[in-house]
Amino acid sequence: MQNTNCSIIGSCSCPAPTPAPTSPPTHIIGGKIFNDINEDGKSVAVSPFPADPNYTGAIAISIDNFSYPYSLLGGDYYAFVPDGQHTITFSGLSQGFRFTYPNTPGNSLIVNVGYPLCSCPVTSEAFCAEGSGSCTGGGGRGSVINLNVGVTNNVSGWFQSIGSDMRWDSGFSNTLPSSKYASIPASGGMPGVIFSGKSAFGQPAQASAPPFNWQVGSFSNPEVFTDTHNLIPTSYRFLLETAQGSGIIPANITTLDNTVTHGIYKTNGDLILNGATYTFGPGNFIILVNGNLTIMGKIIVPVGSTAIFSAKGNITVNQSVGESVPSSTISDIEGLYSADNNFIADGNNNCATGADLRLNVAGTVIANAGRMGGTFVNKRTLCANNSSFPSVSFIERPDFMLNYPSLVRQIPRAWQNVAP
Repeated sequence: MQNTNCSIIGSCSCPAPTPAPTSPPTHIIGGKIFNDINEDGKSVAVSPFPADPNYTGAIAISIDNFSYPYSLLGGDYYAFVPDGQHTITFSGLSQGFRFTYPNTPGNSLIVNVGYPLCSCPVTSEAFCAEGSGSCTGGGGRGSVINLNVGVTNNVSGWFQSIGSDMRWDSGFSNTLPSSKYASIPASGGMPGVIFSGKSAFGQPAQASAPPFNWQVGSFSNPEVFTDTHNLIPTSYRFLLETAQGSGIIPANITTLDNTVTHGIYKTNGDLILNGATYTFGPGNFIILVNGNLTIMGKIIVPVGSTAIFSAKGNITVNQSVGESVPSSTISDIEGLYSADNNFIADGNNNCATGADLRLNVAGTVIANAGRMGGTFVNKRTLCANNSSFPSVSFIERPDFMLNYPSLVRQIPRAWQNVAP
């Protein structure tokens, strides 16, 4: 008797379903893989840079999970695919190279081929072939061509401490060039301590230079830390409530020119500091910004004084603030800068328009003080000089630690290792 239970294909005499017909792979996805010298994501010439040369190193290309094979010829690649939408993913570069385009998650792009389906990312140099000939052989109408891929072995912008400590609870994300270190000694002769947070430091040997060779967390020994603070003690709300609880009413200001004598000041909204250099007088100054703080000029705090900026939103240092000489360690902004959200070193971050200025911060930077998920954002690149110098540096100011007002000082703690 024939089994008529056909709910599970292959378990009875039911015939296997006929696969849905698909169009043959007659269209092309292809383009150039180029060495993006100016890191603009484009292969065409941009003065003063010539057209970018081909990249002929290692690369892996996946189209719909390797459903369709691809071919490489010099710096060009191409693959034949059928009508419809396809995901193309790039990976497997030679050591030391990274992608400048695509810079999407996973370095993937989605394209559509076939007429009239053809479409491609508007940010790329790709376009749809408009020839009316047959789609066999050369691809023809409906193919995506010039889907170019940019790679570079230029070092990206990075940051460094000079004598000061750095702590990153969410993980130390800073790609250093070879023979460079996350912290170097300052005038005191010692580098800073690096706390790498919840994830391991990428290259433990690059924490500090010989003869110190200080180590940080590794993948086998991560630095696990749990902070029980709901607010960092330098956050806007914490400082404002602490001052008010002490009977201090901050004076309202709209510009730093209002801060003639030392004291606690507050804005009713954003604060934009103009492009002129501002030098604080003697004493301790606390500026509470009920919004975002934008710094467009140098800020100088003489020895013996302190200046604390605490912003409820972001702190952004304009791209015009910094040093044009990449080796310069002249301080650009001095003091303690605490952002409840992000601290942003703004810049063009585009070597096609020229290198950014190096930003030197003398003092302390704190991001995510309000536990809003903020972070330190480095948008600066020194382009060809990235291999030699950081685009942002943090320089120690021990005198600040001695002179900070009691409002921001923490209870001292002593630690001792005791033999079991």
